[in-house]
Order: sequence, then C-alpha cells, then structure tokens
Amino acid sequence: QCEGVSIVPDEPRHGEGHLYCEDGYVESKFVVCKVRNRIVYLHFTVNPGEMVGVLGDGKFAVPSLLYGFCEILSGSVCIEKAFDTLRNGYIPKDPHLFSGPLIKSLSCGRNLTEDAVIAALVKGRADCHAESKETSAE
Repeated sequence: QCEGVSIVPDEPRHGEGHLYCEDGYVESKFVVCKVRNRIVYLHFTVNPGEMVGVLGDGKFAVPSLLYGFCEILSGSVCIEKAFDTLRNGYIPKDPHLFSGPLIKSLSCGRNLTEDAVIAALVKGRADCHAESKETSAE
C-alpha cells in the first residue's frame, strides 16, 4: 500500500542537480497524463538510493504529476511513505492554482492551519498579496 515518499532531501546527495530517493520509492504505472496541452506517457520506478538526473525529458512532467498539477487520464502513481514528506520547495515553471479556496493552493495539499499558511506568507513577504482566506482560485 502506498502513502507517500521523501524524494528530494533537504541537502542534495551524490552531486548537485540530482534528485535522490532515500526512504521509499516512486512508481508511475502506465500513466497517461495531459501536461501543457500535450499527452504524456510515463512508466517508471525510482527505487530507494537511485538518483534521477535533471537532463532530458520529464523535468516538467514528473514533478507536475507528483504534485497533482497535471490531469491524469489513466494509470496510477504509487508514492511510498508519507506524502507530506515531499520537499516543499518546488516552484513550477507554470503557475498553478487548485480549484477552491486559495489556502488549498498555498498549502499544496498539506493539512496546515490558516495561521501556519499566514505565517509562511509573512515570512516570504507575500502576505500583502492574499486578500482573504475566502479567495477562490476558480
């Protein structure tokens, strides 16, 4: 049973610019998804201890898939360990807001309190951009 993974540690290992899966695995089984209006087919496994280089195809598609930024048309994604252990510093090339309250997009699916989200906005000096917690991305 899959629940999540720690795919990117706080400190890069085995050379800069590589993702390193230390505590679990990530597996994409016959996934067909829509990324930037293109249909992408992904079928891969990253086992514990394996590095994933940053060169080549998939730099945008894989993180988009893992963070839920692309529409999955078929297949499944298995992320071992707790999903909330994924590194929270990912900044996509294309901005993405989930539908619903803005706090849902700001928390990236984690179960954070409103106070925790506001504290993060203040720390990042982005609090002046959030008008209210009721703001919707729709």
